[in-house]
Amino acid sequence: GGAQPLLHGPVPPACAEFQPAGDALRSAVREATAAFAAAMDAAVPLREGPLLRSAGGHRFESVADVVGGGEHLEHFHAYEGGGRAAGRETVDFHTDQGLFIAFLPGLMQEGGRLDAAAGFSVELRDGSRVQAELAVDDLVFMLGDGVEQFVNSRVRGAPLRAAPHAFRMPAAGASAARVWYGRMVLPPGGALHPAHGQTFDDLRRAMIAGDAEELRLGCSSPHAVARQLETTACAAGSLYCWHRCMAWAEEGEPAGVSPETCAARGLELKCVNTRDQLYVAGHGDYFPSCTNTTANATDYPTLPDYPRDAAKCTSAMFQAFSNTTGYEHALDLNASKLMWTVADGALEGKLVFDGIFGYLSFGLAGPAGSDKNGMHNASVILALRGGVYDDAKGMDLTSASTVGEYKIHHKQTSFRHWKTPRQSDPLSVYAVESTGCFVALSFKTRAINGIALNLTGADELLWAGNAVDSYAGYHGPLSRKRFAIAWAEGRATVDGGSVSTSTGWTAPTTAAPMPTSGSERASGRALLVLCLLSALRLPMA
Repeated sequence: GGAQPLLHGPVPPACAEFQPAGDALRSAVREATAAFAAAMDAAVPLREGPLLRSAGGHRFESVADVVGGGEHLEHFHAYEGGGRAAGRETVDFHTDQGLFIAFLPGLMQEGGRLDAAAGFSVELRDGSRVQAELAVDDLVFMLGDGVEQFVNSRVRGAPLRAAPHAFRMPAAGASAARVWYGRMVLPPGGALHPAHGQTFDDLRRAMIAGDAEELRLGCSSPHAVARQLETTACAAGSLYCWHRCMAWAEEGEPAGVSPETCAARGLELKCVNTRDQLYVAGHGDYFPSCTNTTANATDYPTLPDYPRDAAKCTSAMFQAFSNTTGYEHALDLNASKLMWTVADGALEGKLVFDGIFGYLSFGLAGPAGSDKNGMHNASVILALRGGVYDDAKGMDLTSASTVGEYKIHHKQTSFRHWKTPRQSDPLSVYAVESTGCFVALSFKTRAINGIALNLTGADELLWAGNAVDSYAGYHGPLSRKRFAIAWAEGRATVDGGSVSTSTGWTAPTTAAPMPTSGSERASGRALLVLCLLSALRLPMA
């Protein structure tokens, strides 16, 4: 699951050289996609009720829920033969399947040069067609047919509009190529189409098979036909499981599992989670295994105090709980605030979380090149609400809370793969406090997992929290962040912007002012280009 590596095979070195830049691009677009979903939720008022439901009753309440549980298809395209295709529409006017697409404007590559590519056109609400003017460093979000299928029925006010668009290969030499990257966000596969009662997975499989009726059912208009850009066929020795093809011999459990070994036990090879439930949609921990289960996956059981009482857990209470008095630096990080002081060669600080206690973690991102936005190989301080963990049952909430040092697995992010704590430095001190509304993870340390903090320089860091269940699993797009802190300079880098972290605190008897918001951004072109969203929702002049 999650972002898959780019597999090149025996190809020229240029492809391998592309990997680091490609990984950085994909990571940035992934973060921007989550931010865009949150921005849509804030900007587009919805009527009460979920946007989508699964057959098992799971509710996707918001755009962020749909995006977080949906499938993201990444495309690296190169259209060649400029001299042949120029002068006619290379891809005719259409609307994309899915909720929206995030893409970089096309570039023309010819003779070692990369230049902005013209030829991308959009059809406006009045039917007129115009060529979009996009800068090469823009990231553009464009709504797809999903807004017509399952969002607009919930929108209060003016409906959103999927944008018909096309591109024409610019006139160029026969050796020229137009290169383009896009990330298409599809609805969760296990969610039911609100008009047809079939899951989106079923509809997509029918589209791939070329079923003419299903090609129309997958669209908002009976006259439209879906353009499907994916396939789900897996190579021999693998099974489609949790958004990708898994090699059952390497990734199945137990190791070496196969259809033959399952059949010998009177079982079948299926994609299941640790609770022996079949994959349906969303996030989770899935793998090929021998089973005869027919139970579809359900949500993890929620924490006994979830959801928290909003009347008792107010923003004013969180501001008081996250007071930075006593700390020289502080940084807002989505739903958390990090505060710290560097003294006597140690980092003394606290991470406070605006949520109830499932787990809370903070630490060093994995070395350069680590997958999952630095989660792989990360060294973290982790507070767990229950110190005894069972893969199928989650944390035992009757056991005492614990705090310790952990190293996230180099390939697997699910907690069961790295649940054994590491030996902490005897000089390190950790503690966790939960009020029933908020959580605070306190620490004083010089190193995590034996890796010294670079307190005279900078460190790449990450945090994550879960306020929903006891499985130490998915944290949601807004309950996590990767960032960097230059400890000695008192500055942080968050979402590409440089942020001052000074609180102004100078003595224990002096009240500290509230810190500068961590949502500041560096000046320059905004990463999220909302022009097409706003322009297509409102009439254009």
